[in-house]
Amino acid sequence: MNNNIDIKTLEAFQDGNHKAFETIFIAYYNKTKTFIDGYIKSEPDAEELTEDLFVNLWINRHSILICTPLQEMQL
Repeated sequence: MNNNIDIKTLEAFQDGNHKAFETIFIAYYNKTKTFIDGYIKSEPDAEELTEDLFVNLWINRHSILICTPLQEMQL
């Protein structure tokens, strides 16, 4: 699965689009949970922390800075 999220999806997410959030959630949930579990060695706790992370991501979506990758810029 390609985990690259395009700028339009990120902008839609910032605007409160639930489908865009779902796209980000599906792309990154398992990878994030696995990363956290690698540190805390408790899958139930890793699931809870990952869910908390995504809830906070949604709550703070307006303060996220979206940067355009250099290769996408018209130089």
